Amino acid sequence: LKLRSTINHCHQSLVLETIGYNYQLLLDAMCRTWPSLSTSRSRREWPFALMFLFLVNFFFLCSTHLHWSEDRGGRRLQSESIFEKESTSILYTVTSLAEYNTKGRSTIRDNSDRLQQTIIPALAEGVKSMLSFGYRVDVVFIAGYNLLPQRKQLIRDSLPDQVKLEFWEDAIPLGYDAGSFTEGGDTKSRVGDRTVSLARQHRFVVKDKFLEYDLFVNFEDDMLIKGDHVMHYLEVSEEIEELKRSAVDGDVPELKPGTDKKRFYTGRFHGNLTKGQLNRIIPGFIRAEVLLSEDNAGSSNSFRSFPVPIDNESKSKLDPSPCCHVSKEFASKARPAAPSSSQIIFWETSIMALGIRQMPLSSDLGWVAMLRGPKSVGEPNTMLGDYWSGADGYFSGNRRPAADSRNFINNQGGWMGTRQQIWTWHTEVCQGSFLPPFDVGHFRFDGLDLRDVEWWSGGLHLVTLRHACNMQRIVTLEGFDRHLIYHTANNKQSSKGLNHFSRASDLLGQLRTVQKNAERSIQGQD
Repeated sequence: LKLRSTINHCHQSLVLETIGYNYQLLLDAMCRTWPSLSTSRSRREWPFALMFLFLVNFFFLCSTHLHWSEDRGGRRLQSESIFEKESTSILYTVTSLAEYNTKGRSTIRDNSDRLQQTIIPALAEGVKSMLSFGYRVDVVFIAGYNLLPQRKQLIRDSLPDQVKLEFWEDAIPLGYDAGSFTEGGDTKSRVGDRTVSLARQHRFVVKDKFLEYDLFVNFEDDMLIKGDHVMHYLEVSEEIEELKRSAVDGDVPELKPGTDKKRFYTGRFHGNLTKGQLNRIIPGFIRAEVLLSEDNAGSSNSFRSFPVPIDNESKSKLDPSPCCHVSKEFASKARPAAPSSSQIIFWETSIMALGIRQMPLSSDLGWVAMLRGPKSVGEPNTMLGDYWSGADGYFSGNRRPAADSRNFINNQGGWMGTRQQIWTWHTEVCQGSFLPPFDVGHFRFDGLDLRDVEWWSGGLHLVTLRHACNMQRIVTLEGFDRHLIYHTANNKQSSKGLNHFSRASDLLGQLRTVQKNAERSIQGQD
């Protein structure tokens, strides 16, 4: 039965790991049961079982349309480009902690129906938008609670018939109280719900469905992800892949080792990139909300402000529709249908923390903002430099915020990745593993430790250094509005206060000012 179960699971797991697991499982069973086999006939059956398993795995490996090759000493998953396919297939995984607004995570404590007021509208609007772009979309709904049949039907009815829908209910894992557990057996240790680790569960879905989809979109339940975001993510990713094909290996130009010989720095913010650098770059997103009351905001001084001049021509070009315009069916008093560009506000980062870089001229990416998170520790041929917004003295001698400062690191509320990207992260880039089972050297209790929601589902696993991937997210200035994603609960502005927010149009204008400064710096170097 175990063997049959494993073989049935074969098509839902990474191929090489599945094959290895099959043999490990059978050999383990053989070692444990051999002494108890009383007849020579029973023992003679084992070689046939091993031969059967070999044939099944051989057939599976040959029949799959994927294969592996050696690439810089590591495994690489080969598949046809997403852009060569007639229809890109997307698995959209939504993780939901609360069905009603009754507890935690800044939900409004009024017992209102969060499922119908927030979750279903965001899910349905996003799926319909992706379908309108010609993508094929299926949904997995991960809930930290159990849903009544009629509540499931509400979700099913909100989605078009061609969308396959699966539920994983009561998905909060059990684990040790990681804060008090010690290897010595602390008597305070206990097993219970690891609510914070609900955000980890989507990784198991991604692994189980890994061979079935081209793109995996994984976000929290109040984030609106549209076809515009998917298309732009794929286009930017394809530009990065094109640069990789023509890039060379080698050390980063103008690289300077730090005094501790572990950190590396480069002041270079333009020019060609090595393969190592490009391997670390992915498109990023910035969470945004729609300002619900201009009266409450008053003047611009109500917002967090920084003394970087705003390029007003660029500011006026921000298009709010890709992130934050919604259909009339989805619109409500708390979600305006067509907010203006001045109503789009954000809180996860600021111009003071950001720098920009000119991507290689052979691509169409142009100038990009470099989001915070990664540190300058690692292989010398992967370090990336940028032109800091404060390089021209705007901040009166204040230092740039730390790369991993939670006030500026920009929690995205989720992440997306192609099958090829995830395989590269899992096998080449990330410390430990990106998909389960999680490596013991970097994860305690298979990840059921003190890692928080932001680490798992906010994207910080991808972009921070410690036991993580140290990836660099970029935001293209030409496609800036397609990097903004709508936090449809619109509750951060009330829980945090507007003095923690800035207008997205102001940020775009400031980034363009920094770009002009950087261009003058390049001209001076020439």
